[in-house]
Amino acid sequence: MREQLEPAIAALQQQLIDQEKKVIETKTLINRLCEAAGIPPAYADVGSPTGPSITAIRGDTFYGKVMTTAAREYLQMRKAANLGPTTVREIYESLKKGGYHFETEDANNAMTGIRQVLRKNSGIFHRLPNGEWGLLAWYERVKQQKQAKAAAADSDDDQKDFEEGFSAESDKKDAA
Repeated sequence: MREQLEPAIAALQQQLIDQEKKVIETKTLINRLCEAAGIPPAYADVGSPTGPSITAIRGDTFYGKVMTTAAREYLQMRKAANLGPTTVREIYESLKKGGYHFETEDANNAMTGIRQVLRKNSGIFHRLPNGEWGLLAWYERVKQQKQAKAAAADSDDDQKDFEEGFSAESDKKDAA
């Protein structure tokens, strides 16, 4: 029954998003007219329409995509639905529902693969202290700290390269 209703739910949610866009456009126009008339805006709640919902995951949403892309898109869907970070198990179940083809039939092995992808791509994904995963872009301060660490590591590498090059030059002079 659930599988039969999901397409209808997704279609209605898209219709709702379209209606919300029209309401926002109308409220914005009314506010501009109020401004032109020299009166306060009539609508202070003019915002953006609701983003794509998690229930909008179709059977082919993640089909044919690489795991990094599929996981990133899923997390973006969660953020748009105001759900935020999640567990590896939730990512696994959602990717599977969305048609992602795992190279193993064993759920534990598939989740291990997801963990590896999340850890390897620390420039995209971020693990929270509670063990859940989100996108690094959501955490601006953490992102800045990681970039500063990377810059410091690059600087250390440059210094080592310089010192090694200097040492090699003095070795040549000593040999001569």
